[in-house]
Amino acid sequence: MFRWLVLLGCLFGIIIGLVIGVMNPQSVNVYLPGLEFSLSLGGLLMLVFAIGVIAGLLIYLVIFHLPWRVRHGRKKAKKGSELSGDNV
Repeated sequence: MFRWLVLLGCLFGIIIGLVIGVMNPQSVNVYLPGLEFSLSLGGLLMLVFAIGVIAGLLIYLVIFHLPWRVRHGRKKAKKGSELSGDNV
């Protein structure tokens, strides 16, 4: 079941990427400090979307996931020390 959902999600992403790329073929010049390049509008949209997804995942990891793992690890360590009789 999960494989089918992943397959459908991948196909949906490919279709959306093709639609964005085909519907936006205009060339766009991008001027960044120290960097200048020309790219199609659809390619630029997909690039910015991908950068946003990666940045969002990194922010999620730093703000939510890593602190949860630290708290969870401390609880396990505390529970383990209580069970082994290392109470000081």
